[in-house]
Amino acid sequence: IILMVAEKPSIAKTLSEALSAGSQVTKRVGSCKFSPVHEYEAKFGSSWAYFRVTAVTGHVFSRDFTDEFNDWRAHEPIELFEGPTELRETDSKNYMVKHLQQEAKGCHAIVLWLDCDREGENICFEVLSVVYNRLSRPWNVYRANFSSLHYRDLQAAMQNLGFPNENESQSVESRQEIDLKLGCAFTRFITLYLKQNFNQVMDMLDLKVVSYGPCQAPTLWFCVKRQNEIMLFVPDPFWVVSIECSDNQGPGLWFKRKRGCFWEDAPATELFQSLKTLRDVMVSRVEERKKIHRKPLPLNTVALLQKASQKLCMGPAKALQVAESLYLAGLTTYPRTETNKYASTFDPTELLTSLSERGDGHTANHAWQLLESGATAPRSDGHDAGDHPPITPVRGATRRDLRDNNSYRMYELISQHFLATVSPDAETKEISVTVSAPSEDFVAMGSQVVEYGWTTAYGPSGSTFLTPGGTKLGARLERIKRGQRLQLVRPTIEREYTQPPELVTESELLGLMETHGIGTDASMATHVETIVTRTYCELEDDKRTLKPTPLGRALCHSLVVIDGDYGLIAPPVRASIERDCDKVARGEEAKQAVVARALRTFKKKYERFSTQVHIVPMMLAAAFAEAKGTGKGTGGNAGSGSGRAGGGGGGPGPGKGPGGGASELWRRAMESTAAVNLDDLQKHGGKENSIPPPLPNTSVSEWQNVQDARAALAEVGFTPEAAAKAVKEREEQRRIEAEKTAEQEALAAEQEASGQGKGKGGSRRDWNADSGKGCKGEGKGKRGGKARRSMEPGTKPQERNMGDFIQAQLDAKLAAEQSNCKSNVVPKASATAVKSFAKDSKAPDLVPKLSSGPKLAEGSAWGATTGSNAIPAAAT
Repeated sequence: IILMVAEKPSIAKTLSEALSAGSQVTKRVGSCKFSPVHEYEAKFGSSWAYFRVTAVTGHVFSRDFTDEFNDWRAHEPIELFEGPTELRETDSKNYMVKHLQQEAKGCHAIVLWLDCDREGENICFEVLSVVYNRLSRPWNVYRANFSSLHYRDLQAAMQNLGFPNENESQSVESRQEIDLKLGCAFTRFITLYLKQNFNQVMDMLDLKVVSYGPCQAPTLWFCVKRQNEIMLFVPDPFWVVSIECSDNQGPGLWFKRKRGCFWEDAPATELFQSLKTLRDVMVSRVEERKKIHRKPLPLNTVALLQKASQKLCMGPAKALQVAESLYLAGLTTYPRTETNKYASTFDPTELLTSLSERGDGHTANHAWQLLESGATAPRSDGHDAGDHPPITPVRGATRRDLRDNNSYRMYELISQHFLATVSPDAETKEISVTVSAPSEDFVAMGSQVVEYGWTTAYGPSGSTFLTPGGTKLGARLERIKRGQRLQLVRPTIEREYTQPPELVTESELLGLMETHGIGTDASMATHVETIVTRTYCELEDDKRTLKPTPLGRALCHSLVVIDGDYGLIAPPVRASIERDCDKVARGEEAKQAVVARALRTFKKKYERFSTQVHIVPMMLAAAFAEAKGTGKGTGGNAGSGSGRAGGGGGGPGPGKGPGGGASELWRRAMESTAAVNLDDLQKHGGKENSIPPPLPNTSVSEWQNVQDARAALAEVGFTPEAAAKAVKEREEQRRIEAEKTAEQEALAAEQEASGQGKGKGGSRRDWNADSGKGCKGEGKGKRGGKARRSMEPGTKPQERNMGDFIQAQLDAKLAAEQSNCKSNVVPKASATAVKSFAKDSKAPDLVPKLSSGPKLAEGSAWGATTGSNAIPAAAT
């Protein structure tokens, strides 16, 4: 008996269909109703075997603190750095542990079909920790490696089974423990401090917690840095001198100064005046050169998320969800990969054939053209991370094969990109014409498309970037010859200003995170979503840009002021943790050493942060003062510190020293963050400037710091009275929304009740109480259309008893007989009476009780007591 475990029930079903070799597959329900068991007989190696195929639903266990340390009142946050953790069943109501143990009983081997990434390896060992003692031959543990759910790929994986990788599982556990302890310690401390001393802030901003995360913080930092660059930007004037010339086709041919713009007014004006006396200019140089636009690299996860944001206006989290649904449907390969290079044995012919025969629209046409002309070799300069192949379609599909529009758009994007990677390079002819005036040369540039190449894979609009100035200018310049004289129509001089950078887009942010090692390909989308859901940033849907909120900027600047630009919030800090986890995955370093080193580093930062936490409310005051446009200094005991040029801003210094006050600290944090050079940050990891600002003046009491911060917050409206008003208004708004929801539910109940009136009958008609228009109904009580009731919002329908219901039916029958109506149409008034028989009832809000669930047994075969999933010697 062979047990096979997949990561999702849909994959288990696909496995049983692909590997049963035509034998009958039966299906039954085990202990977990969400994960059925598929059974069949087939060959395993050279002998026949009985297969049980089931699945988990993601992680079987999650790491958490023990119950004692989960109580916020039982321990100080700093104790969480050494606090004990344990693995708990992710959802005890699913009975997944019992399900796996029951299905593993008596099995001679287990084949693990979890997703082939580090998280999948970790789930492998979670499954093994549950079933190991139930297997009759626990040393027969195998791992299937696959990248798509195509039957051919699954069958190939079954013929080439490997073994689970414990190092990769340990890497995931390292990251889990570090993130859990760091995030909980800082989040708990900041939240408790604000609730105890500044509860009006929590109430007015409707905050339950103020969170800190080692990945969330640097993700936010990139957004705040760009916002600071924009706000501190000072536009510089410059002058552009151009001339308009006329050729055989008439005027409208513009040339710009070859040496660029002027940064001073006087020389620009002097040149402009000298040009006004000229009547013509001579063409001194005509240059033509070919420019090759290389085909794109194959898609990895980050590139897919970037393109989804740019082309589909789809957020990273949503895009990854849609891409995963395509993978589960067997339409695309696994969407989480760092590889953007095809294998040397990759042959696109079969996939092109499937796209041309089973696809639709432009994608099918372009695939057919590539089959006719022959696909070209893809680029070889990509990166092979050794995890999964790049993201490609698995087979052709039409719009009808996809369940919704987002799925089709994503599938089309992946398919078109794949076609582009095996299409010829694009080529343009760049044309440059230079004309000479007495003191300056002027140039005009254009381009002509020689070969559209891979750009045609994206449709007619795919090649627009090849000729940003249009094709007409290039065609016109192509006719101009050297030595030709052009009539000078007029010179112009324009004063312009330098422009600030744009806000960070989702696509750009993902690229920065990848470059600086923040998160993994599977977690980046979550981190971007987190800073939005925590209200640290606002997403502007039209441009897909991220704008930090006052709360997000205040938190970021607080961390900068307290620990410097290269401290708690700096990208290099998180990147170092990711590098250490990679070493664990490669077997170069032990999990315990990596976790201990990270916790030591952050515990020191925590101790420093706890002595200066009053900076957080001070920065909140400064942030909301800036947002309100007051920008007013808010006195206090924060001093000047010792800022570094281009480095961390000054920390809190003596009480009333120069630059004291929240506004001064705010300004310094803005300037120091904006001055950080990202290239230097990546090269040196911030080590050269990693010295944090000086410690605060210990002569100032904590109580005085709290009082000063309260005063600063009161100046921008954070008062107890304002907080109470905000809470009251929010409760009123929620009450109104609850009433609307209850009314909608009551309306739905009435419609359902009216739909069930015919019982098991066939088609019928229900009358709309307002308009009298009929709408088709369906048998067995399904409602076939919408009905509106003529009631004022908030009013409840009158309760009806059975006598009223019977009387309404008699009235309807009498009216029908009097009008000799042979149809089933019910008069309006009677229909209203029938419908209103359904009583409105308000369901209470039920809050499910959370259960910690069963825990792993101490001393189990999979090392529950040590927190590791080491394979026993017998299994090895």
